[in-house]
Amino acid sequence: MDYNDQKGCPTDMNSSGPPYLPKYAILPAGNGDGDQVDVRPPSYRRNIPRYLSTQNRKSGSICLQCICCCYCILLLLIVILASLTVYLYTFFEPKMPSYTVERFGVNSFDLQPDFKLYIEFLVSLKVENPNDKIGIIYGKDNLVVVAHQGLTLGTGKIPAFFQRYKNVTFMEVVVKGKSELGSAFQATLMENRLGMRIPIPLNMNIKVPMNFMLGESTLRQFTFLVNCSFAVDNLSPKHKVDILSSNYNVSFAL
Repeated sequence: MDYNDQKGCPTDMNSSGPPYLPKYAILPAGNGDGDQVDVRPPSYRRNIPRYLSTQNRKSGSICLQCICCCYCILLLLIVILASLTVYLYTFFEPKMPSYTVERFGVNSFDLQPDFKLYIEFLVSLKVENPNDKIGIIYGKDNLVVVAHQGLTLGTGKIPAFFQRYKNVTFMEVVVKGKSELGSAFQATLMENRLGMRIPIPLNMNIKVPMNFMLGESTLRQFTFLVNCSFAVDNLSPKHKVDILSSNYNVSFAL
């Protein structure tokens, strides 16, 4: 076979030489429904791999551990405080002191023509500390007020003292004052002095700073409040006064 015949013959695909690569690629046509073949070149952007930093994870873990430790310490302190409170309450068995008006005397009850009232009462108080292991310190900045239906008749003070445990103390409080005689109080006095023997209601408020002593330790100070409502048969000076009824309320404020 001559040279011209060899030029027109196709290349043998099974030959030992390298495979034949066409210069052009034939793209398939549409499917006949108007679809177009996307011939855009592929994107040349690369997806850069992301590496998560372990530093943020470590800092978050440390913060969580700190919070857990704080909560554990707080819970432990609460448990210790509650246990100590229960122990102290069980050991000392604290009880509120009691107050009783034993006697009520009228040293002066002077009504002036201008309806100014000058009074001096002598109140005998019984103060009892029922605690076995707790002492009570009564402060000097205290106040005793005697009133009738909101009208203050006089004021006084109780002496400052230390009351030991299982102790009963009797004290006398002088109450003095001057006020304008109200119409309600005047009507009550008139009815009482006319022989109708109508009880005269009075109210005595005691406000005293107080400290409890547990052994040799003095606790913080708080204010003790006593409200005593009682009724007497008369308010005549130098006469025996009988207490017909009485009611006591005790509270305290920090």
